[in-house]
Amino acid sequence: MKGKIDTKIVDLVADIIPKIKIIFITTQHGTSTSDVDVYCVASVRKSSVHVFFKNNRLYEIFIDSIENLKKKAKNRDEITFSFLHRMKLVYGNKTIHKKFKNLFPKRYSMPEHRLQKLIYRIKVIGSKYTSSKNALSKNFFLGQLIQYFIMLEFHLNGIWPASPKKWIEQLNKMKTTTSKQLRRLISNKNTNVDSLISEYTKNFKGLDLEYPTTDQTFIT
Repeated sequence: MKGKIDTKIVDLVADIIPKIKIIFITTQHGTSTSDVDVYCVASVRKSSVHVFFKNNRLYEIFIDSIENLKKKAKNRDEITFSFLHRMKLVYGNKTIHKKFKNLFPKRYSMPEHRLQKLIYRIKVIGSKYTSSKNALSKNFFLGQLIQYFIMLEFHLNGIWPASPKKWIEQLNKMKTTTSKQLRRLISNKNTNVDSLISEYTKNFKGLDLEYPTTDQTFIT
C-alpha cells in the first residue's frame, strides 16, 4: 500500500515538472493527516509551490531549485530542514539526499539578521502588550508573543523547530528557566510576561534592511 502511495506522489510531481528533472522527493502522508506535504528538489531555474485538493485531501507540493535550497540552508530555514530530515524519501538517490541534508547543521541557530528581526517583533508586540489597558487586548498580543518566545527559545537551545503542533512536546523536553516560564504561561498560570519580554530582547542590536520594490510593507 505504501509503495502505491509513494508512486502516486511521484506521479503528482511529474505532472508539474518533467520527471527527468526531479532529483529527489520527500513526503509526509498518512491516514491521520488531512493534508499531504511534498518536497521536491529539481533541476529547475525557479522554485514553486502548488496547492490543490485531490480526493478530498489537500496537497502542498514545494519544488526547489538547487540554488534556492542552498540559500534556505544558509538562512537556516526550519521548514526546509523538516522537509529533508523529518519526511520520508520516496524518490531519488539516498546519497544525494544525504548530501543536501548535511547542508544544515545539527544545532539550530538563526543567522543574525533573522535573529534581530525576531527580537524586534518581540519588542514591538511586547510594548503593545505592556501598554494595553484591558485584559482582552493583553490576551490578543500575548497570543502573538508566545510563538515568538518559543522560536527564540529554540534558537537559544539549538533545537530545530518541528511543526507547530509539536512545539509543546519539544518545549516539554527543555529544562531551562525560560522554557519552564513559557510552559506556565501557556497553561494560563501566573507568569511575569514583562520579565520574559525583557529577557528575550536584551540582545537587540537594531536593524538595517533593504528591500526590492514591493507593494506591501512588512518585515519577513
